[in-house]
Amino acid sequence: MEFTTYYVMLLRKGPAWTAEPSPTLEALIVRHMQYLQQLREAGKTLASGPVKDGSDLHGVSIYCTATLEEAQALAHADPAIQAGHFAVELHPWFTPAGQLPR
Repeated sequence: MEFTTYYVMLLRKGPAWTAEPSPTLEALIVRHMQYLQQLREAGKTLASGPVKDGSDLHGVSIYCTATLEEAQALAHADPAIQAGHFAVELHPWFTPAGQLPR
C-alpha cells in the first residue's frame, strides 16, 4: 500500500501568549488568520482550525508539503508564531494514497 505524507501542525500557546484583549493582539490574530487563508488558497494546507478545550493546544493544521522542512518554514512564517504568541509542533502523518486531496 502506498502512503501520502502530510504534516500535522499543533499550535500551542507560546512564550508571549496572552489572552488579555488589546488592539495589538487583535491585529496579530487578524494577520494570523490572513496567513492561514493564504496557505489554504496556495494549496499548502488541507484544513486549519482552533481547539477550544482549555489546554495549551490552541489549533491544528494539516500541511500538504513535500518535506518537513517546507512545513516548518511555512509554520514559522506565521506572524503569530514569529511574535511568540503561539509555538508550533509538527508531526508527519501518513494516509493511504488518494484518500485525501493533495
